[in-house]
Amino acid sequence: SYPPPPPGPFSHRALLVLEEKKVPYARTLIDLEDRPDWIRAANPPNGAVPVLKDLATGTWLPDSGAISDMLEERFPEPALGKADALPAPGAGIFGAFKDFCKAETADEAAAKEAELRAALGELEAALRASDGPFVGGARPNAHDCSLAPKLYHAVIALDHFKGWSLPGEFAAVRAYLDAWQGRESWRNTAYSPELVVRGWEKHGLVVRK
Repeated sequence: SYPPPPPGPFSHRALLVLEEKKVPYARTLIDLEDRPDWIRAANPPNGAVPVLKDLATGTWLPDSGAISDMLEERFPEPALGKADALPAPGAGIFGAFKDFCKAETADEAAAKEAELRAALGELEAALRASDGPFVGGARPNAHDCSLAPKLYHAVIALDHFKGWSLPGEFAAVRAYLDAWQGRESWRNTAYSPELVVRGWEKHGLVVRK
């Protein structure tokens, strides 16, 4: 069994792509509060994660999007596509959830909640029009691998920091997360809600219910 990855949606995205493509890999966890010198050298200046070492070339590749695209080129089957070339319903969810959690006044919170609902509505409509539980259909595509970890973080953080749960009108969005969590790729890369909350606390989110 694997240890849990760092509770970051961008690292999780890269791991999901690796898992969905069945690419053998080794995972090294980084303490983001005490980053070793080698990770700073691999991705200067601050050692941001994720970063992937290509054993065939010995080179380091940072950024989850670049990692996803490289894996699509190197390992074309099963095809996930390139995220920038795919429709991206729900792309605004991550930013909207952060803004909603940070809202300090009732008026600001109402406006940010409306933006979040609009982004979720976009995803809901796309999922209802899809041939499967994912945006990509019966199987996830590259956009799904990017979106799902962000949505997972959003749902957990909104509940903890705002006392806000997905309304019933977003049934397809809820089914989307359930479908992801039933996949082997997700089970192999899963981490607890407690880690998600702890990570966002370190990013400055506080309870504002």
